[in-house]
Amino acid sequence: MESHIENRVDGNDVAGERSRRKTEPAKGKRYSPARRKEILEYARNNSVKEAAEKFGLTATSIYD
Repeated sequence: MESHIENRVDGNDVAGERSRRKTEPAKGKRYSPARRKEILEYARNNSVKEAAEKFGLTATSIYD
């Protein structure tokens, strides 16, 4: 219990940790609209499985 109180005095409180998390980017890869279009066109012309293998994705992420 004392260590929790000491952390608040030091400024390393839980609220400070929460505010830091809000500024971190969301998890997962983000693709530009052009890259997304390229992946989707490849999947449309071939197969989702082939597109996933070629671009290093999972088949599920192509559907999202």
